Amino acid sequence: MGNFADLIYNLRTSKGKFVSQTKLATISGYTQTYISLIETERVNPSKRCKKDLLRALSYSSNLSASNSTVQGENPR
Repeated sequence: MGNFADLIYNLRTSKGKFVSQTKLATISGYTQTYISLIETERVNPSKRCKKDLLRALSYSSNLSASNSTVQGENPR
């Protein structure tokens, strides 16, 4: 993994933490098309965009963890 495109793709699709481009777009505020362009290295995102996407992926993984905890609880 040598570039941001690979990093975003790998974080987004890592096992157990899959986030679609559409969901990442919703969370981050960027379009799905722009995220696709980043992942295919057709655009070079700004530092701010990189931070926003990484933050959104972190937020998304926190949501996944809390959802799995809630779903795993036994009803009383």
